[in-house]
Amino acid sequence: VYSDTSGDTLKGITHDISQLFVKKPSTDSYLLRIKIPHDLYFDGRIDFTLSLKNGIHSQSIVFAKILQLEVQSIFNSIRMGTMSKIDLNQIKDILRDKIDRTLNHPNIGYQI
Repeated sequence: VYSDTSGDTLKGITHDISQLFVKKPSTDSYLLRIKIPHDLYFDGRIDFTLSLKNGIHSQSIVFAKILQLEVQSIFNSIRMGTMSKIDLNQIKDILRDKIDRTLNHPNIGYQI
C-alpha cells in the first residue's frame, strides 16, 4: 500500500484508493504509507507509515491526498536544497501537524 511520490505531482493522487492507505484493525484508524524516492532515502528507509487519526473512509481519502501534496512539496524542497538538513522524524512531524490542523479545522478536509 504505497503512495507514489515520484514524477508528476498528481501521479500518486490518481492511483486507486486502495494503494493510498490501509485501515489499522486495532484502532480503526487509516494509515498512509509513503514511499521515499530513491534519491532521498533516509538511513536506508524506503518508506514510512503515518496514522491519519481518522477511521472515516471519505475523510481519510481527503487527508491522504492533502498529505501526498505536502510530502511531494517537502521532497521537492529537499531536492532543491531549501530543506537540506531535515530528517525523517522532522518530515513526520510536519505531516502530523498538517493532520492535526486539518482535523481541527471547522470545514474538515479543506484546510491546505
